[in-house]
Amino acid sequence: MVNTNYENYNKPFHYLLSPSVWLDLDSFIYIIIVAIIVFGIVRIVGKCTNKRKMSFIDFIAKYMLLCSIPIFLLFFVQLTVSGRWIVNNVIITVLPLIYGLIIQLIFGIVKKKGEKSMTKEQIFEFIKEQKTAMISSVDEEGFPNTKAMLSPRKIDGNDFYFTTNTSSLRVAQYRANEKACIYFYKRGRFKYTGVMLVGTMQVLTEQSIKDEIWRYGDTLFYKGGKTDPDYCVLRFTAESGRYYCDLKTEKFAIK
Repeated sequence: MVNTNYENYNKPFHYLLSPSVWLDLDSFIYIIIVAIIVFGIVRIVGKCTNKRKMSFIDFIAKYMLLCSIPIFLLFFVQLTVSGRWIVNNVIITVLPLIYGLIIQLIFGIVKKKGEKSMTKEQIFEFIKEQKTAMISSVDEEGFPNTKAMLSPRKIDGNDFYFTTNTSSLRVAQYRANEKACIYFYKRGRFKYTGVMLVGTMQVLTEQSIKDEIWRYGDTLFYKGGKTDPDYCVLRFTAESGRYYCDLKTEKFAIK
């Protein structure tokens, strides 16, 4: 709570030099309580939506500053109502934001130092969470062509399955040159993560694989249904890849 014990000081910067002003235990306890409550809500929502679980350290490293905002607003309203705009009270009002920022930075540094290279399983799990894929082909003049696609319909080992129109430019290019690349990315609030896979793309027209990959609602794209001659499956087989995160990049082989 905002301190309402007011005293007159001859030195204008006395408040700034007083440890009691900066070490406000109430502010620290309040933002920790808010962080625990919000983290619990995030875990419940994540469980209901089958999203990857976030550890408490990851949560604090990303969202602690946001968790401190409700406490800051509470203190600010209290200060506004009281009308006691002295340095002591102003500092205590903004302390939740300062604590939140410091804690988030500390946990971010600890998390970053403890991070190891992602395993193949972790990389593929990251890919499964993304809703968009960028696929690239090579045209007749040797230039790369890139197109946004929906996420893979199926991932089986190192194989990624997409659907497209048989009459599309991409299919013609893959039939002429099977070298391909697919890219997945996630742009977060504070970091960017990307995974590039290099390999080959095959055009599949067998009815068995078309039946397997087909989904309800695909008639929106393929009017003739599963047997539509303009409906085919693209199978990308990854051979190697490159992972990028927090200004660091590493190449990895796919076995």
